[in-house]
Amino acid sequence: MAKKKAAEDRPVVAAAEEPADASTVVKKTKKSKPKDDEGPAKPKRSKWGVWVGNLSYTTTKDDIAEFLKPCKGTISRINLPRKAGKTRGFAYVDFDSAEPVSLAVAHSEQMLNGRPVLIKDASDFLKTGKPSRAAPAPAVEAAAEADKKKKGKRAKPVPSPSLFVGNLGFEVKKNDLRAIFRPFGELVGVRVATFEDNPEKCKGFAYVDFKYTVDATKALRSSDVSEIGGRRTRI
Repeated sequence: MAKKKAAEDRPVVAAAEEPADASTVVKKTKKSKPKDDEGPAKPKRSKWGVWVGNLSYTTTKDDIAEFLKPCKGTISRINLPRKAGKTRGFAYVDFDSAEPVSLAVAHSEQMLNGRPVLIKDASDFLKTGKPSRAAPAPAVEAAAEADKKKKGKRAKPVPSPSLFVGNLGFEVKKNDLRAIFRPFGELVGVRVATFEDNPEKCKGFAYVDFKYTVDATKALRSSDVSEIGGRRTRI
């Protein structure tokens, strides 16, 4: 009886808890982090646009925007494809309305960074950016054939409110050109091409933008601007 009582009086030691089965452990899933803001969406293609070709490989989007500044409306997108760090020689420019397209096309054959650019309605070109190879209309073919027969004669340029002024001296400034061309009509702006390492030095050419085409035509035909700074100009 004494042994039995001693056994009953002995303290009971609790058994160590068995570790839970690995299969019963519920793992906390990591919450997926929200994606970073990818920035503003790229502007979509507009149904009003132009294709600009024969661009210098150094031409930038800012150069194109400045060149087409006289056109009415707002430029909504400029796509300037590049390859190996250089432009591919052409660009697409989208506007917010139809009117600037016709004004931009009127700038075709004018000089941009030393090269005469080709500007056409974007709908005239394939998605590859190359001119469409559709057969020209008979009237167009006849006109082209007539032009070939006119030896030594060049086609008349399309009237434009902007004038290209070439063969200028290195010292020519914007104010000089404003003073010379202002008497012919209201000016929208004067853009003098300058060197990157010397913004005060003229590259030898500039653009004079009139508000009205008729005023630009008057200046073009005037003998008062045939010479600037002792040099015979090319307008």
